[in-house]
Amino acid sequence: MKKLITVAMIFIFAFTCLFSISAFAAEEQFQPRASLYFDSYSATVIPEGGGEITIDMSVEAKKIVTELGFKKVVIQEKSGSSWTDVKTLTSTSYSSFIAKNDAVHAASVSYDGTTGKSYRAKVTVYAKDASGSDTKTVTTSAKIA
Repeated sequence: MKKLITVAMIFIFAFTCLFSISAFAAEEQFQPRASLYFDSYSATVIPEGGGEITIDMSVEAKKIVTELGFKKVVIQEKSGSSWTDVKTLTSTSYSSFIAKNDAVHAASVSYDGTTGKSYRAKVTVYAKDASGSDTKTVTTSAKIA
């Protein structure tokens, strides 16, 4: 009798685990985390000295797209414990931000800040093709100018 109860409990436990894993896998299928367009993207703030910083940006699409690059770069300066936008750069003003018919693109932009202040950038990457478009925003780590 004891052996029968043990076997039944093992069966119930295995059955429960099996359905839990299936439900988890099904839930993951309906909540995609990756982009249909982007393979990778990054941005970095590089202190150049004398208050100047450079923001290096790169993006790689999963395939060749009609437009690829950076829609917007918001440069922020740390003010106390919060961040304040000090400059916003857009692809409308910087033609080098967008590449046509490409799968990889990189660009950089400089900003003349204040020596000793901390800066970071929020970069919005962008990809577009005949099926649609996508954007993602990456925030760099802070660097002292």
